[in-house]
Amino acid sequence: MSSRALRAVCTCVVAASVVMPALPTMACGPDFSPPVLTQASRPDGPPDAYAAGRLGIVLPTYVQSYLVIAYRYFSGKPLNSDEQRQFVALWNKYHPSDGQQQIDSGDSSAWDSALQAWEQKTNLSVPNATQNSQPNNGMATLPQTYQSYSNCYTDAYATAAKTLAARAAEFGESSSAVQSWIKAQIAVFQNCAAPGTGKPDPATGDLPLEIRKDRDYQIAAADFYGDDWDDAEKEFSAIAADSSSPWRATAALVAVRCQIRKATLGTDDPNERDVLFQAADDQLKKIIADASLASVKSGAEELRGFVGFRLQPEQRALELSDIMEQGADASAFGQNLDDYTRLMQVTFLKPDAAAQSDMTEWIVRVRFYTAPSAEADDLQRWQQTHSLAWLVAALISAKADSPQLANMLQASAAVPQNSPAYVTLAFERDRLLSQIGREADARGDLDKVLAMPASSVSGSSRNLFVAMRMKLARNLAEFLRDAPRNPVASWPDYDSLRAEEGASETSGPMFDADAAVSLSETIPVSVLIEAARSNTLPPELRREVAIAAWTRAIVLGQTEAARRFAPTLLDTAPSLKDEFAPYLSAQSAKSRDFDAVFILLGTPGLRPYVGTGYSRAPWNAPEDLGQIDGFHDNWWPSMAASATGSTAYDRAYPYNRFVPSFSDELMYFVYPGGKVPEPGFLTAGQRAAAEKEWSTLASLPSGSDWLVEKTLAWAKARPDDPRLPEALHLAVRATRYVPSDDQTAQLSKRAFDLLHGRYPNSEWTKQTPYWFN
Repeated sequence: MSSRALRAVCTCVVAASVVMPALPTMACGPDFSPPVLTQASRPDGPPDAYAAGRLGIVLPTYVQSYLVIAYRYFSGKPLNSDEQRQFVALWNKYHPSDGQQQIDSGDSSAWDSALQAWEQKTNLSVPNATQNSQPNNGMATLPQTYQSYSNCYTDAYATAAKTLAARAAEFGESSSAVQSWIKAQIAVFQNCAAPGTGKPDPATGDLPLEIRKDRDYQIAAADFYGDDWDDAEKEFSAIAADSSSPWRATAALVAVRCQIRKATLGTDDPNERDVLFQAADDQLKKIIADASLASVKSGAEELRGFVGFRLQPEQRALELSDIMEQGADASAFGQNLDDYTRLMQVTFLKPDAAAQSDMTEWIVRVRFYTAPSAEADDLQRWQQTHSLAWLVAALISAKADSPQLANMLQASAAVPQNSPAYVTLAFERDRLLSQIGREADARGDLDKVLAMPASSVSGSSRNLFVAMRMKLARNLAEFLRDAPRNPVASWPDYDSLRAEEGASETSGPMFDADAAVSLSETIPVSVLIEAARSNTLPPELRREVAIAAWTRAIVLGQTEAARRFAPTLLDTAPSLKDEFAPYLSAQSAKSRDFDAVFILLGTPGLRPYVGTGYSRAPWNAPEDLGQIDGFHDNWWPSMAASATGSTAYDRAYPYNRFVPSFSDELMYFVYPGGKVPEPGFLTAGQRAAAEKEWSTLASLPSGSDWLVEKTLAWAKARPDDPRLPEALHLAVRATRYVPSDDQTAQLSKRAFDLLHGRYPNSEWTKQTPYWFN
């Protein structure tokens, strides 16, 4: 049996019960996955760079397969060209098109080619006969469960075509022997998509001996594809005992496959399954030891690996670990890597078992770097081995007060820049340097890494280094320089939709969670205004900061600062100039206050905080600040602390899935405990102002409620204002397109009643037939 066929077996049978490597998913409904700023479970593409040892920052959150590659390079055992090729193929299997996983069907293109070869060969002898073969990519369905599985593989059709060519050459294409052979083989293939629908007639005594031997195999194969595995096993075993049969060796192997099919598809009893797997394993051992069956030895070894995968997963994981760690069996590296990853995701290895393999122990400890004993264990292993791999593990689990930290930092600094571990060690070293107060050393180290060419530092890695550099900014200019991040991946539909809707950029720089939290919670209005006036930020992000600065100033009652800053806001958002004209020309401060409320009522894209990712939902161009978003991304929710203790950043997006989340973006590696501190360059007065401002914002209701309250207050104070009917209409509308509660409903009803009671004949009243709860 070929390794390709075995891969198909593994994929079909195991996929339903084994966790696959993590991939982004798109749920049903109006949702898009956001741009990705740092890959959490895997490195960035292209895969050939990682396969060649350009690893970037190797993160403990990586799926095990990627940690295998990292360990090999950290241990001085780089992948050879064949292993690299197989890794790239495995990557493409799971990541074919930015987050859409492709189910392996046993290499469809090869299957089609094999089927075409069989059909062409058959049509030479029996025109139109192949209509009975029911091609269906070899997939069949179990009637009792409706579970589909790969039944006939590529090699079945390829072998049939090759055998037919040989028989035709020997006996003649039009001979009765070949015609009989073709008819029998067509009956075999009827079972591929419809098990049990075809079976060849027994061979008659007048047929040549070779055709009769073929017929024995064809009958057994028909029973095998027809799900009659007991009869098939007996028939294949009889062929295997016949020393004169050309199918002897193959039949011996397929007889074992009958037991495996019974175990995987024919029973739900775990005890019976184990008995079948054990019997198969025993038989495979005999095949491997039998010199007369050498032609199927490699297939038996692979099939035994599959059996071990299910029968003794812990032992099989360790076997695969040893094979890959030593670089043995390079021709099966991709399959071994895939099997190992699946096993490690469903098998709990006890510490003493994991310790039997240095690579598996390293992977387990790296992935569980926060375990209570991780720090001491990793340090001990590094001190014992002085290996680069264990230095990486020790630094990943190290803390500011770790023993031997100085020695680890010194050892990591001595690793040359051309080492596969250099980038990972630099990140961990700088993380620790910043925690122990050696910020100047960390800055110098970070600047050195960020000066490296893009080919040496992946996009995800660069974004993490930039985040750490922003955290250590010495002034506002450095902070703004490092606040933007470039996405490393995005759903194609997301970018194309933005482009269709007129967005000026589809994959430009954007704020990650740390920059958004810092700008929203730790920086006062005065510094936000200074940031918006700077040209350091890209135009789209400068607009985001300007919107937050002006809106926050209004909400906090800093009306004079807002008035002076308004021209700068309009420089970044010129589409708002008409709305701002009355505000800028107002003759009194009180009138200007309501002008500001009126602007906010009609501009749901204004909010007093800075978001991440794209400014709003992807179908809104950046200029469409006045456009209502149908999924409630309008104005702002309450900033009050939640019972769950989630950050204000998280609370700001309860109905918006278009932004990266704090935890997914791995900022916890940069900010221990998940807390983004105040920028170090702020003065004491600025820090106090920021704290007071955020406290005030957190005490206020949601944006829609705040706007309705302001509108009702203005209606009481200035009942003669001609804009009030429109303002009340907008206030009621605002309560429809936001997350709401009882207070929102009450305010909506009050605005509705006032509009209908005071202005019954207004056009704005006619446009407001409902209030909302």
